[in-house]
Amino acid sequence: MGRGRRRTGRAGGAGVGVFVRKAAPKFRKAPKRDAKGRFTKDPNRPRSDAPAWTDADRRREWRRLVDDPNSGLTADERAEIIERGYRGPTRRNPYTGEMETMELSHEPIPRREGGTDVVPAWPDDHAARDPDRKLKGNRPPHTYPEEE
Repeated sequence: MGRGRRRTGRAGGAGVGVFVRKAAPKFRKAPKRDAKGRFTKDPNRPRSDAPAWTDADRRREWRRLVDDPNSGLTADERAEIIERGYRGPTRRNPYTGEMETMELSHEPIPRREGGTDVVPAWPDDHAARDPDRKLKGNRPPHTYPEEE
């Protein structure tokens, strides 16, 4: 009759014979279909041509960088990457004092323009080279003075 069910419990217990009303299920709008019944694309939600950059892709690139002797990583950074399950090494940012993780920067061609090559970079270095990389709090990237 309705969208409910009768709650039954132990004989003589509370809730025996009490009618409980369930909320109506919430459904998304069904995707549009063409004349043959196949789903059609929604023009209001265009899909990106580039596949998503997944965690597996990141780990694969970190593994490749660890194995590459010309990657610019130190022995300690390589050991930390392996220890962390092929994720970027961490450090305390000398400028802000906060912990940060090394990132994979798509260079020289950004990923948004179809670039596939990556290099390891700390967030400040990445933001200094890529104008679309924003730092926490929208602070400007800090450039570290060269050791003299």
